[in-house]
This record gives sequence, structure tokens and C-alpha cells, in this order.
Amino acid sequence: MRNSALALGAASVLVALYACSPVDSVGGGDAGGDDGAAADGALDTSATPDVSAPPVDAAKDGATLADAGDAATSDAATSDAGDAATAVDGGPADAGGDGATVTDAATPPATSVLNNVADYDLNDTHLLVRQGSQLSSCELPACATLKPLVTVNTGSAGNILARFAASSTRFFYFRGQGVGQTTLHSTALDHTGLRNENSISWMGQVLPQTIFAGVTRINTTYIAYPLVSGTPQTMGRQVVITTPRVGVIGTTHENYGSVASISSRTAPSVTGAALPTLATAASAIGTSARGATVPYPTAVILRDGNLEACATAADCAAWVNLGALGTIFNLDGDNLYVGSATGLGKCALAEIATAGTCTLAPLVSGEPIAGPMYVTATQVWFLSANVLKNVPK
Repeated sequence: MRNSALALGAASVLVALYACSPVDSVGGGDAGGDDGAAADGALDTSATPDVSAPPVDAAKDGATLADAGDAATSDAATSDAGDAATAVDGGPADAGGDGATVTDAATPPATSVLNNVADYDLNDTHLLVRQGSQLSSCELPACATLKPLVTVNTGSAGNILARFAASSTRFFYFRGQGVGQTTLHSTALDHTGLRNENSISWMGQVLPQTIFAGVTRINTTYIAYPLVSGTPQTMGRQVVITTPRVGVIGTTHENYGSVASISSRTAPSVTGAALPTLATAASAIGTSARGATVPYPTAVILRDGNLEACATAADCAAWVNLGALGTIFNLDGDNLYVGSATGLGKCALAEIATAGTCTLAPLVSGEPIAGPMYVTATQVWFLSANVLKNVPK
């Protein structure tokens, strides 16, 4: 899913969001905690996340929050949907820039999975997808039958209420926990076992502000408005998860063993290495996996239309400009994957580290690539003209 930041301001906007918040009681294991916990705005990149055997979907309150400005993860819901899913054109997706031309007549076509897709997330066995305002799931690989989960509020400011995420065992989306309060909820993959992941005790309105979904955690921030008077408070919550896919690039990105962030836009950070400051702001950052099996860990930023890279096996002295290859990208432990208006390609992290170049080997030719782009152990997933597709890595 895409990650989103929501600027909450005018009272009229708040009233509108208040009116959209459903009123219902919550079953399952509510995750309580420090109601006044403040978010610090960024993931800690100084320590490598433990991804060897992380807890599964365990809720933790008041945890460090990611800057989820435009990163990738999505979900949200404001009411249950019992009716059958209807495929609706979700509008144009964010397409990659013109970039470097990726052409190769021998490139096999990508596999088309589903039409009219506005946003999606996935795990090894299921796809969670939004078509219009309908959030549904299906079983992979065929996705033969869509099972409606909820109807989401796509008209909210910043579209925050339409964000969602999938872990290996649960689906996450926003839902009302009381009058004027909306928090992150989840169900099992069969849509049973609804529970409130971010239960907040507060007299007044509670609205989500940001959500970030990485490979080990889902971080959310909320703005809590007092019922009568007083200063609004920012609250942070975290849910620990496991997931088999690398999430979407954004202002924060988490890969296996590494977290990267450009919270300040000009002072990027990544696990295990120092990065040079930037003269102009970057719009997105990504990190490769990091660990004993990754000989060339790498950080990549999108800045002024170009992709720039830093090898991070040690502290990086200078960013290497790879060129205007495309604006949709992601990484694993071996390659950088880049999508543009003309196709999808990959280059080896070894080439970036040793030669300072990125020669794209074509994976998909002759069609526009849009995000969100997810990378799994065997595939690259992306959107092309609102059609969800994947291709072997």
C-alpha cells in the first residue's frame, strides 16, 4: 500500500471526517497503551531490525513512528461491506517518469492479475486490493474470486482512510472505534477475528494522520482533539508484523535488515552506514536488504528526476548519479528494479558499487510502469494503466 501523510487543519475538514467515522464496538484483542505517547517522526535507523524471527502481528503502543509522507503501504476502511465487490476504475496511478528506454523484443509479457486496481498489497497466499472504494481479497496466484472486506472512505483529506496493508497473517485497515474516532483494525486472512490494533482511550475525536508499512512493522500516528477545549495531541502506535514482500519506496523504506529515511529531505539515513547530506531535497529513498548474504548493500534516492546511489557496506562519501532511469523503483539484496514510462528493468547492486553505473536489463518492455511496486522472493509486482501485473525477477 502507499504510505500517506495527512495534514489536518481547518475545522470544516475535521467535521467532515468526523461525519465519515463509523460508530461500532470492537471485538478481538484490543491493543491498549500509553494514550499520550508522542510520535518522534522517524524510524530508528541506527540499529538493524531483527528479521530473523520477528513476533507475528503483536501490537506495541507508543512506539517510534516512521515518517510515512509518501512511502508505500495502504489501507483503510470506515464501514463493513457485505455486498459483492464491483470493479471500479480507481483513477490513474502514479506513473514512472520517461526514464531510460527499456526495450527488448525477447522480453516475455508480464502476467496480468486483475483490472481496475487503485491500490494493493500482498503476501505469499493472498492479495489485498482496492477497486474504487471497495477493499477485497483473493487467493494467489490466480485471484479467481474477489471476497469483499470493507468499503473505504476514498474522499478523506489525503486519502488516509483508504490506506491498508497486508502481513503474512492479517489484513490491516482503518475503521471506527467509537464516535468520532478512527483507528487501525485487522482481520485474519479469511476476514474473521476483527480486532482493534491501535485502541486509544480519549475523550474526543481521534483521527489517523500517517501510516507506514514495512517488513517488520506498521507505524501509525494520530491526532487526538479534546472534547471541549485544550491542545490536540499527537499519538504514536506500532504493530509488529512479518511479511514476505518488500514495501513501497517513500520518505521511509524498510527492507530486510535495513531501514532508510529522508525525514528531513536533505539528511538521509540508513542502517549501518553514514550517508552524505544533500544540496537539494530528495523525494524518495530506498534501501536494499542488509546482512551476511548481501555483499553490496545500497541506498538509492530519487532527487531532481535522477536516481542516485550510495554503496553502504561502509560509510558513503558521495552519491553516484545513475541518471534519469525512472521514478518507480525498489530493491532486494541483489538488484535495483526501476520502472518508467517505457518498461521495467533491473541492474545489479554489484555494478552500482563497483562501476558507479546502472545498466538496466529489461524485464518488461513497451508499457508504462506505475506504483506501488512490491518485490517478493521471486517476483516484481506493479501497476500498468490500472492493471495489476507481476513478472519474475
